[in-house]
Amino acid sequence: PTTPGAEPSEPLATPDAPTTTATTPTPQAASHARSWTWLWWTVGGLAASGVVVALVWLVIVLTYSPERAWRVIRRRGLQTGCLTEGMSVRVAVARLGSRLGRDVGPGLERLRDHLEAARYGPPDATGSSYRGRDLWRLRQTVLRHLKP
Repeated sequence: PTTPGAEPSEPLATPDAPTTTATTPTPQAASHARSWTWLWWTVGGLAASGVVVALVWLVIVLTYSPERAWRVIRRRGLQTGCLTEGMSVRVAVARLGSRLGRDVGPGLERLRDHLEAARYGPPDATGSSYRGRDLWRLRQTVLRHLKP
């Protein structure tokens, strides 16, 4: 019990006085938090870049057409002297097939058949089913064998 004129042993809280129970972070803790933030932004940026590259590659490969593959193969054949200007697709494929061997020959013949059907077939014919990854592989194989 307190006497009427005595002061209390604990100070009373006033509404204007701020109460501080939290501690302020040390400079080391703030630096550590910044380094983690930088790391997450870096990892996120690299992951996003990887996704973009994968999507671009996927679109290119999946939309790769026989005409596009033939243009690249023909251009390389002309550069190496294996093909000449004015050569028909049939003659060019026969020459490339004889030069490149069995591992490329069937793919080139299939490409030739699709090109001839697309160029000389009826206009209402469906598009080529020989697309994308198979054409990309054929193109890469021919380019690897025909070095300028």
